[in-house]
Amino acid sequence: MVCVRMPKKTDLVTALIANESNPKTFLRRQRQHEELEHERKLAEIRAGSQRSVLPATVTERPPLHPLTKEGIEKLLHRVDQRHWALLAEMRVSKFIPLDIPVPPSMPEHLLNQIEWYASMLFKEEADQYEQFRSNEAYSGWLLRLVERVIARVQGALSRLEEGDPKTLLMGYHGLEPPEIEQSVRVMLLEIVQSYERGDSGVLKSLAQTHPQPETKQAKESPRETLRSEEDEPKLPGELIRLLAEARWKTEDIAEKIGIDPRNVYRHLSSETAPSLKNIGRYEAVLSKHLGRRVTLPTPVKRQRVSKTSVKRP
Repeated sequence: MVCVRMPKKTDLVTALIANESNPKTFLRRQRQHEELEHERKLAEIRAGSQRSVLPATVTERPPLHPLTKEGIEKLLHRVDQRHWALLAEMRVSKFIPLDIPVPPSMPEHLLNQIEWYASMLFKEEADQYEQFRSNEAYSGWLLRLVERVIARVQGALSRLEEGDPKTLLMGYHGLEPPEIEQSVRVMLLEIVQSYERGDSGVLKSLAQTHPQPETKQAKESPRETLRSEEDEPKLPGELIRLLAEARWKTEDIAEKIGIDPRNVYRHLSSETAPSLKNIGRYEAVLSKHLGRRVTLPTPVKRQRVSKTSVKRP
């Protein structure tokens, strides 16, 4: 008996689009197909996350220690400072003199910056929930965090728009708030799924430092050991940040520079330092993808301690 492999539905749609001779019709159908795939993916993500949603009695956050909450707010403020500056650089003046070139509209770049900003806000707080992974309300807390992050990003964009009346941001680059909200929500729900699976690579949690906030000892002498992206070694931390900005996985960057993904994991975890040749490869592919020059810090080589020879008597 001969088994015939039936093509997937997406393969059939792609084939039909590819056979279209009219370029305009081809582009229109391709765009419609991408929009339908995007909506289908969003529906699947929402359906998968809705299964984890708990009743409205679920609190906004896990029972974190007060110092943990303050540490989270401090981290979120650092993320705001870093990314507000990057977003502000994309504002364009409403009035441009005739002797100055008009800056191009870059909706994809702006959306990428916004998604990066939202992902870092989510990560900084979600990493502190690691201790509560086994709690039945864990998924509900992550979904509540998604809504808070979206609200924070929307507030930031509004303030950046209103902060300088002489400039434009979202409108100049052709982005509308509903479009931004939808894109950020899809991205965050994908991250939620990775946290639920436990493959998000979360950092050590500050909450683990205060496992019992109600005890007298924890109230009197808690110690804050929260790790953020700034606490990581310079090269791995910068490489992780750039991969998040490029929206690449470890396997993606490994394929592009031609090395084993396990070596990339070792570079990101500081287990081993990449060679100067691989650093150059990282910089080349990231610079091409991000559209700007990328320079990675060079790791400091460890000095080898020579063993002193011992003369036998």
